[in-house]
Amino acid sequence: MEIGDEDYAVWYRDLTEELQAWDGKTVRVKGIVMRDPKLGKAALLVGRHVMTCCAADITYPRWSAISPPPSPTRPAIDSCHG
Repeated sequence: MEIGDEDYAVWYRDLTEELQAWDGKTVRVKGIVMRDPKLGKAALLVGRHVMTCCAADITYPRWSAISPPPSPTRPAIDSCHG
């Protein structure tokens, strides 16, 4: 499932309220990806700046995800943009 920019806020709210419904699902979403060596090589921390009311309340919530191993047709992370 691909989560577009226009749907991100609604998807993120659903994710935080119904986390178990997303367990095991594959999702494509734009975000900032980090790795934490304490979580292992396959673990990613994915986040995106979220504003719920005004610029003063912008936060960077993140969640953990498991990256499947790379294959010849798909890299570990599809793309990174700076």
